[in-house]
Amino acid sequence: MNMETLVERAERLGVATATVGEMLDELERLREKVDYLADGMRDVFPSAHRLALELECLLLDTKDTAAVSKWWDSANEALEQWREFCREETHNA
Repeated sequence: MNMETLVERAERLGVATATVGEMLDELERLREKVDYLADGMRDVFPSAHRLALELECLLLDTKDTAAVSKWWDSANEALEQWREFCREETHNA
């Protein structure tokens, strides 16, 4: 639906054209913000994924256990949160 169609419908409904224009401007601003955030996510995702893989390798390679290392539980929890995030992203894509 284009801007003219929206303005015509708004006039028929008695909504001020200025209000519709303001709403369309806000909608465009929000779309630009979403695009900006999505671009940032695409830039950060590969690095975050690599860090998660490095952490997983370190956890598998270490001889420590939760009883020995104070970071064991925290690292495993962080890794699980990353996996959950990736599952959600894959599901929502």
